[in-house]
Amino acid sequence: MEPKSTTSCPVCEGQDDPDLAPSFLGRIMALGLFTGLAAVVAASPVTGAAIAGTLILLTISVAVHELGHLRSALRHGVTVSEFSVGFGPVLAVGRRWQVPVTLRLVLLGGFTRIIGGDSGDRLCAQHTGSVSLMSESSSRVQSRIMLGGIAYNMVLAWVGITAAMYFLAPMKPATAILAPIATAAAVVVMTAVGAAVFLVALIFGASALTSEGGSILSAPGQLETVVGSHGSAVGAVLLFFGTINLMLAAFNVLPLAPLDGNHIALLAWDKVQRRRTGRPVSLKAIGRFRMAGAAVVGLAMIRFLVEDLIRFLS
Repeated sequence: MEPKSTTSCPVCEGQDDPDLAPSFLGRIMALGLFTGLAAVVAASPVTGAAIAGTLILLTISVAVHELGHLRSALRHGVTVSEFSVGFGPVLAVGRRWQVPVTLRLVLLGGFTRIIGGDSGDRLCAQHTGSVSLMSESSSRVQSRIMLGGIAYNMVLAWVGITAAMYFLAPMKPATAILAPIATAAAVVVMTAVGAAVFLVALIFGASALTSEGGSILSAPGQLETVVGSHGSAVGAVLLFFGTINLMLAAFNVLPLAPLDGNHIALLAWDKVQRRRTGRPVSLKAIGRFRMAGAAVVGLAMIRFLVEDLIRFLS
């Protein structure tokens, strides 16, 4: 879908946005989900703890990813109208760095609402000059904002995997000193390789990579397996946490909407076209590129979820 220009100022819309008010129904739903999870933990402590642990680690990882975008945007003077952990109904609202911070019902995600993230955003007379649009920033600044989330996940991956090494295997002093350096290099390489692997999985399906496929529903089982196969539970959880962040960083490198790599790819495309023809990439072309990427990601996610459900129920 072609990006649409807003008919009113996005800053004014954010100030008067009723969606930022806590939802009573959302809190009731959250209480129901928490009660259900508590029942699972009581019925099967190991499996329940694995499910709860996976949700907590994933939520932290996504929140830190969005924090990378937020901090990078604020560092470059770009206005942010909301920082959210989760999607759906709002459970709680606060403020940090003069930005509304929301906790929402569905914790498997999050977003940072940056003013001017859509090139169609326009400011009213009141906010013109006092608010910095991302779309009016240089390509370098926009790329840094998009790379902020990826970089934060890479740092968490490095911290988690490096810390896990100290718990899971005894090291000689020289190895212990070199381990963080080697892990940092490995995280960079694995992020690039992981992006290629994800691209193959999205196009050809997870079965093209492994007979077991990939998985949202199987993640708690993977955590349970990792913890059970290592002598140190702390080390195993740290390794799993580092792996989650490595996967998030690699996945967001892909040039597909709505991932961070999509915006970076569009910036590179626009820069090349301006040099060759003197004209920017048209909004129609941008819309088609985003639509194609979103279709690939959306269809792949549906396929993965169906495969997981079939595997989970069989």
